[in-house]
Amino acid sequence: MRAKILQTLKDKEKLIAKLFNDTIVALNDLSDDITQDGLDAYMIKDFDQSRRIDESVTALINFAQEVTVLSTRWKNGVFSIAPTVPMPQKQLVTNVKRESKRTRTRLRVTFIEDNKVIDKSSAIDTFVDTLLVFELDEVAKLNMKTGYYLLVSKLKSEQNSRLSKKSGEWYINYPNTTQDKKERLLSIGKKLGIAVKIDII
Repeated sequence: MRAKILQTLKDKEKLIAKLFNDTIVALNDLSDDITQDGLDAYMIKDFDQSRRIDESVTALINFAQEVTVLSTRWKNGVFSIAPTVPMPQKQLVTNVKRESKRTRTRLRVTFIEDNKVIDKSSAIDTFVDTLLVFELDEVAKLNMKTGYYLLVSKLKSEQNSRLSKKSGEWYINYPNTTQDKKERLLSIGKKLGIAVKIDII
């Protein structure tokens, strides 16, 4: 009888762990969808809506992180309803691999003058490294924006931290999609008089 009860408790623990996992994956998927809505709003120049959506995504990401912490505590046995039964060690939920809704792409930037090529493993890294070649102080003078935020700024934007990287004293707020990154780099190159060829691969 005792063995049956313990087994039932173990099964419930596994079920709750799975529900945590499913919730986190669903929150991440929802975040991706809402982010795309924000980009769509930006493309039609509805900047107020784009800003509100970005704030919603940030709140959603923070909530997902809180759920992940609770999930980890559960898997470590903090909330275990059967403390006498060792919980099996499993991979943390934050490392769960989920199928991407969109095909991952990257950028290859070629500087026409000297044939210098920047082709990093991610579009973000290529975008940032290209801006470094353009020189961030020169890019900052253009006062270009991505969504509601300056593309290059010395002020950190807490609300856009998930789409931002720091380089020295500068914060780079990069566009979300690979296509937007390409278009932004082409525009910057044209304004600075630096010819570049950019491929999405």
